[in-house]
Amino acid sequence: MKAMIKTIVAAAVLISVQAQLPPPREAVRANEVEMRKLEFLVGEWRGEGWGEPAPGERRPFDATESVQSRLNGAVLVLEGVHRSKVPGKQAEVILHHGLSVISYDPQRKHYRFEAHQMDGRLEESPARLSNGVFEWSAREGPEGAETRFSIRLIDKGDWHQIGEFSQDGNWKKFFEMTLHRVSSRGEAERRRP
Repeated sequence: MKAMIKTIVAAAVLISVQAQLPPPREAVRANEVEMRKLEFLVGEWRGEGWGEPAPGERRPFDATESVQSRLNGAVLVLEGVHRSKVPGKQAEVILHHGLSVISYDPQRKHYRFEAHQMDGRLEESPARLSNGVFEWSAREGPEGAETRFSIRLIDKGDWHQIGEFSQDGNWKKFFEMTLHRVSSRGEAERRRP
């Protein structure tokens, strides 16, 4: 019995030591290279857009996005808030408030996009960067419907994002926004240990 306990303790110590070892240099380098490609998103952004929760119900909104690089560039943290005026009133409502984390998986060789919503939902999606467009998608519902979002920089470095929906392979836009960079805040966080 004592020998078994010693073996279990030794195994636990070994696992603990291995967990504290730095990751292989190649994985760190791959992560740095891939995450650096997304630095164009870092900063404070403001603008406007529209969303269509149901066909024919287009709703305009004002948007802010705050994107910070964290863990020495290993992850990007995005916080977005979209507000809309209540028709006929001065009051505003929050249509969307989300916190997302983008990271890179060097073993699977793709980006990960995790979106946390204000209602407690978490959506995890593989993502990709191709020709300057960052894109992620998710399957929804039992019918295999899919949504996809893409972000690219357009004229003057503005952030342009669209959301599309498909149930049969034909894509329909239900979301679009254009944001202007108001500051590059977050650069200091990117390199801070």
